[in-house]
Amino acid sequence: MTLLGQFALWGAFVFAAVAVTMATLSGALRRPTYTTGASWALAGAAVLTSAALGVLARVLIASDFTIRYVATFTAFSLPDAFRLGAISSGPPGVLLLWSTGLAIAAACAAHHGVREDARRGAMLVLALAVVVLFALTLCAIDHNPFIRVDPAPIDGLGMDPELQRGSILLATPLLLIGLGIATAAAVVGALAALGRPFSVRSTGLLRQLAAATELTLVPGVLLGVRAASQVGTGGFRLWDQLHVGAVVVLVTAFVVSWVATSENDAGLGGFARRVSIVGIAVTAIGMASFPLRTSADLLLRDGQSTTLTDWFGREWRFVSQGTSRFERPPNQYVLALSLAPTVGNRRLPLMTAEQREYVDGRGESRDEPVRITGLSSGTFVDAQLALLDIGPGAAMVRLTLWPLRALLAVGACVVWLGSLLRLVAALTAPPRILAQRLVS
Repeated sequence: MTLLGQFALWGAFVFAAVAVTMATLSGALRRPTYTTGASWALAGAAVLTSAALGVLARVLIASDFTIRYVATFTAFSLPDAFRLGAISSGPPGVLLLWSTGLAIAAACAAHHGVREDARRGAMLVLALAVVVLFALTLCAIDHNPFIRVDPAPIDGLGMDPELQRGSILLATPLLLIGLGIATAAAVVGALAALGRPFSVRSTGLLRQLAAATELTLVPGVLLGVRAASQVGTGGFRLWDQLHVGAVVVLVTAFVVSWVATSENDAGLGGFARRVSIVGIAVTAIGMASFPLRTSADLLLRDGQSTTLTDWFGREWRFVSQGTSRFERPPNQYVLALSLAPTVGNRRLPLMTAEQREYVDGRGESRDEPVRITGLSSGTFVDAQLALLDIGPGAAMVRLTLWPLRALLAVGACVVWLGSLLRLVAALTAPPRILAQRLVS
């Protein structure tokens, strides 16, 4: 499998180099057939980059510790899902995910450019091929994920415990692939801006890539928010530079896609625009509720109860169901606290917060325990339980009541739907020229 991964990665590098060469010759010799060949070479690079990503996923699941990346970021004690999630745990995997999104988007954009505009197609394909070649150079030479280690260790070092969450393992690949698509969109946008005024075809391609960027980044950002709020005390400690950068790119893509759509668009395009407005409004309301949270730090003993009043003036009652200690196979020792929340006469599902200690195959702990928050959702308010400290028979906790929290997820889903509809509209409807304010 290692040789197959190296073949796919280096093959993608060669195809990208061929694309650069053929696009350069096409511009110098004015031969459109070379541009077509370059676009097909980019397609080959995209296929082989995707194949390399698939091979990396396969060796991670198989725990092939002869590969340094696998030995560094996985272990036998990890479940298969987390072994696969380790694909985004280190720089080689991160670069390969980003390069895959970039190569696929670049291949689609190059094919579109060659088909629609033969005269300017060579410049577009050349620019995309250069960026893809740069990305694959980093993957194949500087951060090759298929480098072998000799002798192979018996077990791997394992994954960072804070990353062993389903939401964060899904969020990071989505963000990286979305950023790869956004990179291709930036290249197209730069060329379109240099070719003033904007061409109809360049505008249509830019709209498509911007909408595709939104489709991948919106769920990635939403899952990242969820993961960040579930670790520690729920204070978004895992909200790192990748997530901040993804939000900036997402906003930029949304603005580009928005302004490239005429306000008078009828049919699907106009409906998608209205759906996006609704989604943004709902998300804004959810974000505005952040300062309205009510929280309290307190000591709860087994069987003890406490009350807290939410922003709407309703009283919540929490009854401790006691602390517990248990083993969760294959690699966790857990200390947990459960509370039974009640609002008025309505009982809500139990909320359980945990302190997890992750161990390796020998049963030894290499990292500090990780605390995971518990959540119970009401009609308009969600209750969150975070552990500050826990011991036999008692725990120091932080209780938070967050009104309208669910609107963040609802708004994000509506925005995603609007992005999907705008992508379909951009693919099926004739593109329009950008408004004069964009080119003035």
